[in-house]
Amino acid sequence: MVQNGAKKGVPKEAIEEQKDKILESASQAAKERVRSNFIFRKIAQREEIKVEREEVGRYVSYLAQSSQVPVDKLIKDIEKREGWGAIVDQVMNEKVVAFLESNAKIEEIQIAPAGAAPAAPAAPAPAAT
Repeated sequence: MVQNGAKKGVPKEAIEEQKDKILESASQAAKERVRSNFIFRKIAQREEIKVEREEVGRYVSYLAQSSQVPVDKLIKDIEKREGWGAIVDQVMNEKVVAFLESNAKIEEIQIAPAGAAPAAPAAPAPAAT
């Protein structure tokens, strides 16, 4: 983040003044990514969500098209950076998000106005006979 600011023409003094804040923000973002990746992996394992080779190929084609780079050039770049793991992780994360969205159970709740006593929980419905 600090280097990006310098590349974008942000004055060095401004970067130095904000350096600690920038580093803290980057550290927090990294922690959140690690946590979410751990959770996504656990969900994928539990739900037996797998990434197929064809899905990786489609994702790489999508990346190449969206960044207007030939597919073979992008593949060479991925291999050079040893980035296949990150590509597979991204596809897996997207599949987990899709799984969560399709299996989400949304329940609307009523929020009491500030200062009001919370509403009592609804009584369970009687069992069908």
